Amino acid sequence: MSDENSIDVNFFPKGNPNLFKYFDLLKFVSLIQKRAIFFCRLDKFEDKLEGTLTNSTLRSYEKWCEYLVSSGKIDGLSEDKKSRLIKEQVDAHNRHKSVTCIDCWNKGESESYALWKIYSGIDKGIMIKSNVERVMKAFENTTEKVHLSDVRYIDFNSDAMEIGNFNFPIRYKDKAYSYEEEVRLIHKVNYRGGFPYDWSNEKIESGKNITVDLDLLIEEIVLSPFAPEWFAEIIQDLLEKYGLRKDLKFSYLK
Repeated sequence: MSDENSIDVNFFPKGNPNLFKYFDLLKFVSLIQKRAIFFCRLDKFEDKLEGTLTNSTLRSYEKWCEYLVSSGKIDGLSEDKKSRLIKEQVDAHNRHKSVTCIDCWNKGESESYALWKIYSGIDKGIMIKSNVERVMKAFENTTEKVHLSDVRYIDFNSDAMEIGNFNFPIRYKDKAYSYEEEVRLIHKVNYRGGFPYDWSNEKIESGKNITVDLDLLIEEIVLSPFAPEWFAEIIQDLLEKYGLRKDLKFSYLK
């Protein structure tokens, strides 16, 4: 796990906030069986604005092109050439999405009724509670580099983000998703010779499973407020089968 000095410190969560991750039954079983968390490729996200540049950010690139001319770094700049330079930036950011894998968590004081309904499969949902320090320690011994970052929410129609770094767009989301209060784990696959990466060599082409220490990661396990009483017995049996000793309880919303 890479610490806060490995990323822009301005994006690192302040303090040690609680983090929550919601699962349906299938994904939870995969987690405890493999002792690994799935990181999804950014270009496979349902939200197509993920990792893209806002219109205002594109205008910042136009000003950057004008600066290159005024500072004498390049000679002249036709509209066609300026368009090509900006298109190259957009294309590079899009390729960068294909080598960036994300695991999403939610920050807050307590669980969220809305997130239970959206992410956990309603009556068979499971949530794990952790915090920033636990998450960082849980990935310390993995071979892959994992960074932790807050997500900032902006209006993709009018707001601009910083330019000059491929990492900035993957730390922003449209304000329509601000209710998530997301903290994300970021992993970049090892690629050579540019951004194209042959995902066909991976077991899963939509992302990667990354090993994690579940004993360090999980503070407690909470069951959906919509789950029946017998669901707790099934989850308890699974925890015993895979050697995971953690507190198990129903949501206080039940």
